[in-house]
Amino acid sequence: KTQVFHDQIEIKQKELQPWTAKINAKQAEIDVASSERDALVKKAEALEVARKEAQDTLQGLNSDHVVK
Repeated sequence: KTQVFHDQIEIKQKELQPWTAKINAKQAEIDVASSERDALVKKAEALEVARKEAQDTLQGLNSDHVVK
């Protein structure tokens, strides 16, 4: 009774298989790009912290130089 539907589903799944593979490949590319973006964001944040520290150090040195 349900064999007809089972066969139809199987046929559709076979038709969709290439699309599924393409979707999986694109999703993998998206995942890699997201990971790279996250790494760049962390690097930018670390550089901003380092820049602020360097600026504070420079400002402190300039203050010391003016006092002397």
